[in-house]
Amino acid sequence: MIQKYADNHKVSPAQILLKFLQYIGVTPLISTTNEEHMRQNLALNFKLNESEIIELSKISGESETIMSIYSKLQSGEYMLPHTVLEKILLEDISSLESAINDLSPHIPNISPNSLAGIIASKGAEAIPLLKDKGADLSKLGNHAFKIIIESQGEEFFDAIIDHINPPVEKLLLASSILNNSEYFYHFIKESNFHELSEYDIIQIIKARPSSLKCFKNAGVSKEILLTASSYFEDVKDFNELLDEMSLENLTNYQIREIILNTGIEVTDSLVDKGANLSKLSIQDVDIYIKKYGCIS
Repeated sequence: MIQKYADNHKVSPAQILLKFLQYIGVTPLISTTNEEHMRQNLALNFKLNESEIIELSKISGESETIMSIYSKLQSGEYMLPHTVLEKILLEDISSLESAINDLSPHIPNISPNSLAGIIASKGAEAIPLLKDKGADLSKLGNHAFKIIIESQGEEFFDAIIDHINPPVEKLLLASSILNNSEYFYHFIKESNFHELSEYDIIQIIKARPSSLKCFKNAGVSKEILLTASSYFEDVKDFNELLDEMSLENLTNYQIREIILNTGIEVTDSLVDKGANLSKLSIQDVDIYIKKYGCIS
């Protein structure tokens, strides 16, 4: 959140916190001797909007207050994960180990997608270095591994399995995007589909339509399969599923995706089959109007 506000205002995270302290009438005792920090502390000619002040106020009531975060940012004791990621990505392979060692206190706080970004950029060499400094690579999920494989290629599966050894379910989405189907069909045979989220199943089927039958045979709900098949250019599977099921249990998300993928004309069929379009939000209706021009 703090990094987001800093990016919006084109200032540092410390300046965001200092500006907030001004708003609430607190004058921090600034003891920095760093010239750049002193310059930033004086350059506060920007305004926080009401929503930013409200969100920052929530932090000030928690155990780690705005003041303590500000002090730690200024001293270098605390570094935002976004900043840690940028510093590592700027290093070349020859200085990677040194950079990760220097940033070791901050490595455990890096998000899974940021860890994936580092591995995707720096390769297998980064994995043991990150693990050694406390990075929890077990938190890497389907989309994190997809980021890595998109960058490093299918041969990197061996490095992932050797160094991280995640459950095969976490590798399904990454393998579904490859032209070579060998890894995908190996992983899908070993997978427990109950370990996959609805969103992941839909994305996997979308990337590899032939897997629809596998998920159907495994008992994945027809509502999920119908939503996934709505992405296909060939409407045969979608129409077959639509004909054989009632739609009372379609969720808001599923209804929205089906209409966006197949067209506004499908709403009549959805209603005839029992779908409850009153579940749609105002935001959903706005999306349809922007895409189709109208909605009946």
